[in-house]
Amino acid sequence: MIDVANAKPSNFTIKIPPSNNIWSALGNNTYDFVDLISELVDNAVATKVPGALLNVKIQVGASDDRQKTYFVIGDDASGIPREKLGEAISPASIQTRGTLNEHGLGMKQAIASLGELLICA
Repeated sequence: MIDVANAKPSNFTIKIPPSNNIWSALGNNTYDFVDLISELVDNAVATKVPGALLNVKIQVGASDDRQKTYFVIGDDASGIPREKLGEAISPASIQTRGTLNEHGLGMKQAIASLGELLICA
C-alpha cells in the first residue's frame, strides 16, 4: 500500500515526446475501403452548411507510370479552418458526444489506413 498522506512533491519531470508511431496502430484496423470512404464522407455530413445541399466529389486516379494510385475527396461543407487542421488530424484531439466522431478517431483511422494525406486547398 502506498501512503499518499506522507507523499512529498517531486521536481522530477517526465517528458513525453511526440511520435508518429500512432499512425501505424490506427491504420491497423478491420475497415474495408467503403468503411474508410464513409468516414471521410461522414465528416462532410457533420459539417454541412445548414439548409444547403451537400455535394461530395470523389476522384480516383493513378500516376502516369501507374505506380501509385490516389483518390481525391472534396465537398462544399463548412470545412476545417487551416489553423485547426493540425488539431483535426491529431488522434483523439477533437471529440464530440453522441456522434459517429465521438472518440475523434474516424477520420484519423481512414487516413492511416489509406496511406498519405495531402492537403489540397
